[in-house]
Amino acid sequence: MKLVYLTPDLGKTGGPNRVLMNIISHYPTTSNADIDVICLKRRENNGTYEDDINGPNIKIHYLEDLGYPKLISIIRLRGLVKSLNPDIVHSNSFKTDILQLLVPRKIFKTSTAHNVPYEDFVMAYGRMTGLAMTIVQVALYKTFDGAISVSNRIAEYFGMFGITTKTIHNGVPINATILKTKQNNERPIFIWTGRLIERKNLTHTLELFFKNPDIGDLYVVGEGPLLGEYIKLFSSAKNITFVGHTDDVQKYLSFADVFISPSLSEGLPMASLEALASGLPLILSDIPSHREIFDVVGNTNVVKLFPLNNSDAEKVVISDFKIRKKDSDLALKAHKTYFSAETMADKYKKFFSGFLDANIE
Repeated sequence: MKLVYLTPDLGKTGGPNRVLMNIISHYPTTSNADIDVICLKRRENNGTYEDDINGPNIKIHYLEDLGYPKLISIIRLRGLVKSLNPDIVHSNSFKTDILQLLVPRKIFKTSTAHNVPYEDFVMAYGRMTGLAMTIVQVALYKTFDGAISVSNRIAEYFGMFGITTKTIHNGVPINATILKTKQNNERPIFIWTGRLIERKNLTHTLELFFKNPDIGDLYVVGEGPLLGEYIKLFSSAKNITFVGHTDDVQKYLSFADVFISPSLSEGLPMASLEALASGLPLILSDIPSHREIFDVVGNTNVVKLFPLNNSDAEKVVISDFKIRKKDSDLALKAHKTYFSAETMADKYKKFFSGFLDANIE
């Protein structure tokens, strides 16, 4: 089997690239797959996965290395794909979904949907632009030979437009740097990781910790357009630490006790799964993707939900949290059972194999 993955870059930012990295790194060695990764551009800032991708059957190509102006390089994508002669071309973003239009028709085309388009695009780009992008995204998915959704919520959304997608939950590797002393914290350490944007809805949580310093310490790991505003508003709080960007999120997850996410909307959040892989129980807003994790795990000691934008309910859940090693062990077990990178990669392999036989599972 020959696979081509289309991705904007290999930067260590955003869930789709982490999913791509985990698929490639954990793709079954017995699959005899040749994998080519085509990137629209190189990523110099904030780290890249280029050095992490290795293997005799894996090659990376950059369109800008073709030596043409940007637009011409994109057009030349068709020739590059044709020369690689893959069985399947897989894309993982709005940009690369569009570029699938350049892929020769005889090649099977598929994509992974990481979000509910309308919810994500409108919050990120405004109502008019977001609506236009949603229309384009849905139209593109109707041209694909098959597609994957990272959650049932996303699959249901595309189903409203007559598009059938296969649900494959995201998977992550276990955090190998978990500190054995993390259970000895004198007071609970809460952690949030991700990009500081409106959709992540962190303001109420920051206000809660700011006004109630005795409930625990909060580490905010990540950057984004709201970082400066949050630092101005909450940097005086001794129990709130803004870490900013780091290439080693696992280090912070390893000494925390519990992960918190008050998001308005998610696909299937990698940050929450990476927290599970670090042995952290989850405190999550009650939105469809978070409830899906709750339903899959099936243990209220591992995943606790609170009503969206209900600060009082969120405070109750946070205040009631107790550090218990057995809950950490249960979180690790839930990760291994349902959300491991190996499980995800194996499901992709089976999907692609069935895909070539025109028999989507």
